[in-house]
Amino acid sequence: MGFFAFLGFVMWVVLMVLIFKKAGYSGIQIILLFIPLVNVIAFIWFALTEWPIEKELRSLKAKSTGTS
Repeated sequence: MGFFAFLGFVMWVVLMVLIFKKAGYSGIQIILLFIPLVNVIAFIWFALTEWPIEKELRSLKAKSTGTS
């Protein structure tokens, strides 16, 4: 049973790193999710702030329309 829990944990870590990278953040920021109470704050911050990939998209859209 412990092996399956460990396997699930490893899968969770890999998937969270992929999500962080897809959002435009460094995968190393996953460390924040292992610190009690900080993980709740990091999760709220991750959900409510503008992601780097969104900033880049907004910048590219502004360039293509000629506005800043």
